[in-house]
Formats: sequence, C-alpha cells, structure tokens
Amino acid sequence: MKNRHPIAAILAVIGYSIMVVPIFFVVAISFNAGDTLTFPPAEVSLRWFGAALGQNGSSTPW
Repeated sequence: MKNRHPIAAILAVIGYSIMVVPIFFVVAISFNAGDTLTFPPAEVSLRWFGAALGQNGSSTPW
C-alpha cells in the first residue's frame, strides 16, 4: 500500500464538512414550529413538512 498524504485527508474532511454541516442546520431548522427561523427551535413541529407535502400539483415542474 502506498503512503497516503495526511494533508490530503485533512483537506478532504474539511471539504466534506463544509458541504454537510449546513445540511444538518437546515434539517434542524425545518422542525421549527414558529413563523420565523430560529436556531435552536423553541418548539418542535412537523408543520413545514405538512405544508410542503400538502401543496397542490400546480407547482410541480413536470
């Protein structure tokens, strides 16, 4: 096995973190029960998921 470069591994972890960490914040904020976005959510709710799934079909791209 060849020697791996530790700097490349560190840069890969930093790059993946930059891409994945914002997704965790968006998912956490999506459980907010209020009308405004706050982090951390004061109350937990599935309100926004119900609103997204309850939309009529006029907004679908196909």
